[in-house]
Amino acid sequence: MSANKKLFLSAVSSEFVSYRNLLADDLKRPNLDVAVQEDFVVTGGKTLEKLDTYIRHCDAIIHLIGKATGGVPEEPAVAALLATYPDLGTRLRPLAENLRKSQPGFSYTQWKHISRSITSAHSFIYRPTDFELNARNVPRADRFVFSPAEVRSQNNHYQRISALGHDRGEFLNEERLSSAVLRDLVEILPRLESTTDVRPTKLRHTPSDSLAATTT
Repeated sequence: MSANKKLFLSAVSSEFVSYRNLLADDLKRPNLDVAVQEDFVVTGGKTLEKLDTYIRHCDAIIHLIGKATGGVPEEPAVAALLATYPDLGTRLRPLAENLRKSQPGFSYTQWKHISRSITSAHSFIYRPTDFELNARNVPRADRFVFSPAEVRSQNNHYQRISALGHDRGEFLNEERLSSAVLRDLVEILPRLESTTDVRPTKLRHTPSDSLAATTT
């Protein structure tokens, strides 16, 4: 029996937690594992390492880029990851300048996409339709706080990764995003088996019963 396929949903929960939750529900299948960052227990500087290990074995990562960056891992965790991939700047040239710094400043959410970019996993990147606007036209979580510095960081992040050719378009709300993801992942997602449970009847029919039913 083949192993389950694996997906990772990457989004800043303070901005798009409801989007991520709806996606997780819509993607549910018996032979598909869907993970989010909260599935990984924070133990010292190990979260980044655990995320990288999981993503390396994923079939695809769905990455929502909004106006919030989320938390930034500490420098020792970043140093350990860069030691694992000493040629990362060469492999991902749009990131080379940042990767020369001891603390590139990438958030956990941004690092997840970087991890995916050095694996064979498929990448599906989506932005809200107001990503480049000062307005907030797309619904967000109540905890979302607008920060000009984070907006600049996310814009820079998008410019870097769009150069890698992984942009899948924009979304207006939860339902539009979910529909787009399910459409884009049609070749990756395991098929849902449609079965109908029919309870066996306790009645026993004989040829004479059937004949009698047709003549009455």
